Amino acid sequence: MAHVEGFQAAANVSGASPPSRSVLLGYNQSASYVEAKLQEVADGLDLIQRQHFLTPVWADQSQHAMTLGDHGIKVTLVPYQDFKPLRFSGSSPAGGVNATAKVFDNTACARADFAPASGKVAVISDTPVCQSLYARVMAAERAGAVGVVVYRNGTEPLLPNQRVSDPGWPTNISAPFPAIPVVGIAQIFRTAVVDD
Repeated sequence: MAHVEGFQAAANVSGASPPSRSVLLGYNQSASYVEAKLQEVADGLDLIQRQHFLTPVWADQSQHAMTLGDHGIKVTLVPYQDFKPLRFSGSSPAGGVNATAKVFDNTACARADFAPASGKVAVISDTPVCQSLYARVMAAERAGAVGVVVYRNGTEPLLPNQRVSDPGWPTNISAPFPAIPVVGIAQIFRTAVVDD
């Protein structure tokens, strides 16, 4: 139990809520904890070595803005209340993304399915019937989409919270991350995303 509490204390160091165990905020603290515990039983011998390795790191470092609009009517959404970037998504280009939306049903999975999204923002639900969110985002990106908006399918009021990374990551570290921005929106705004 003491070690569980020690790892929890390492996660708490980040000050994040909930406590973080991420590479940026929790991993190094956890590794330091293990190293210190091993040194306690090493009897002064220099047996403990830390092996360093590289890993992809995603950090939310931007000020976010999102506006939905059509026919002169615009709705400005509140970051982390109405929308948020999904972890491991790409960044918006300088000046942001200004494009029409194309709504896809749950059966759109392959690159060919997302062909109508070329030059547009693909709008999809978070409950596909075919593949992972990552696979659908990558298919939309390869079809030429400039962004992806993900909404909850149903009446769930919370924002989508998936990671847009290969399901095999981190063991499959060669899998690319999306280059286009992917944001989750509250389900209530789904009807405000107007198809072309």
